[in-house]
Amino acid sequence: MVMRFFVFLVLINGLLAFPSFADEKETKKKELPEIVLGSPDAPHEIIMCFSPTCHHCAEYEKDYLPKVIKQFVDTGKVRFIIRLLTFYDLDFAIGKLSWSEGQDKFMKLTKLFLGNQKEWLSPTFKDESEKKELLEKKLSDVAEKLGVDKEELRQKMSIDVKDRTSFLKLFCLEKGFTPEKILECLAEDKEMENALLTVRLKCLDEKGEMLSYAPAFYMDGKLIDGWADVDSISKMLKPGYTPIPTKTSKSEGLSPQPWGQTKLEEKGVHTGDSPHQTPLDAAAGG
Repeated sequence: MVMRFFVFLVLINGLLAFPSFADEKETKKKELPEIVLGSPDAPHEIIMCFSPTCHHCAEYEKDYLPKVIKQFVDTGKVRFIIRLLTFYDLDFAIGKLSWSEGQDKFMKLTKLFLGNQKEWLSPTFKDESEKKELLEKKLSDVAEKLGVDKEELRQKMSIDVKDRTSFLKLFCLEKGFTPEKILECLAEDKEMENALLTVRLKCLDEKGEMLSYAPAFYMDGKLIDGWADVDSISKMLKPGYTPIPTKTSKSEGLSPQPWGQTKLEEKGVHTGDSPHQTPLDAAAGG
C-alpha cells in the first residue's frame, strides 16, 4: 500500500522569525556528519529523510524502523542513513537540540522528540485560550518538579503563549536538559542553521528540486514512492529490482504535520495548516 503525505503552505498573519540565510563571508561553513545505522560496507543503502514535526515520521520511527533494523541492518544487508529536514521553526529548534550532544547522541534525542510529540508539539496548535491554560499548567508542574519559583522560571526561559518553543522548553526541562543548555541551543546560530539547511539541499526529487514532504526514502540512490518497510526492502534485495520513482514535485506542498485537516483528506491527502514559511521557501519566492 502506497503511503504519501503532504501539507500545503498557508500564510496566516505574517511570518514568525526564522533562521535566515547567512552571508558566506560572515558565517563559517559547517557540515553535519551523516547518521549511519549499520555497517558502512553493507551492499545496499537506504536514506530516510524525516521532519521532527511530522507525525508520520514519528509513526515510522516507532512502528517500522525497529523491524527494518532487526531484519536488514543488524544482519549486514543494508546501511540506513537518517537525515533531518527543516521545514518550520520547530524543526530548526529540534534539529539544534538533537545535535547538541554530538553525533553519538543524535538518535537517542531524535527518538525522544519524535516519541513525545504530544507533549511539545500538539499543544502549540490548540486555540489561544486552551493553549494558554495548558501552558500555565505545564509551567506550574515543571516548576514544582524542579523545586523553583514558577514566575522566575517563566522569566528565565521566556515562557509565553505566543512563543511556539515554550512547550518544547518545558518538555526539555522535564527530560533533564539544563535551562542554560536549552537557551544556548535555541539561540540564533547561523552556522548550525545553515548546516541544517544544507542537509535539506542534499535531499532532492527526481527533478532536482528540494523535497517538499516527509518522510521520504531513497533506496540505492533512487527516491521511491512509499515507505521503506520490510516488504519494500525485501523486493529491493531481489536481483534486477528497480525502485519505482516518486512522482512528487515541488508544487505539491510541504512536510506533513500533526495538526489540522482539510477537504483534501477526503482524497487521501494528509494536510495541515501552518502560518509559517521556511527560509528556503522564502528565498525561492514560495
